[in-house]
Amino acid sequence: MPHKKSKPDFAAAKAARILKAHLENLPDKDARVMREEIHALAVKGFHSTDREKASRTPRNRIMYIENKSAGLPGEKGLIGPARIGRVTFNRTRKTLYYKGKAFQSLRGRGFKANYFDVETHEEYWISGPRTDGADGLYGPRPTPIDDDVRLEYWTVIRKNPGKKDQRTT
Repeated sequence: MPHKKSKPDFAAAKAARILKAHLENLPDKDARVMREEIHALAVKGFHSTDREKASRTPRNRIMYIENKSAGLPGEKGLIGPARIGRVTFNRTRKTLYYKGKAFQSLRGRGFKANYFDVETHEEYWISGPRTDGADGLYGPRPTPIDDDVRLEYWTVIRKNPGKKDQRTT
């Protein structure tokens, strides 16, 4: 699918041309660097694409991952096995990866789920972890934390470094 470009910002382009004309007369190194940056923006046409925005955002994040397709009979789709781990995003942030599985958005079409496993089509709830640890839909419950993210989870997200050795929420 081709990426969309936004319309050029003509006011910004005009301002850049004026600023560039004023900077042409400045001799110092900083002015030269600024001239090069402004020239690069002017050549680029001040277009901003979704891909450029995606490239500026982090490529991985600690998230809460719950399989809504698995679970006890009668609770399927509501409560399933969950984990807290590091999810990686592709360049366009449309696909998430966790432990060798690829997930894509249900785009609002899921029941108590927002992503699906590309290979098995199982539905998942994937979201940022809550600071109070109540990540499950029906309140807090013990959730395993991957070893590679445990320290960061307890110190940065939960702000409780005393529990850094605890393996569940």
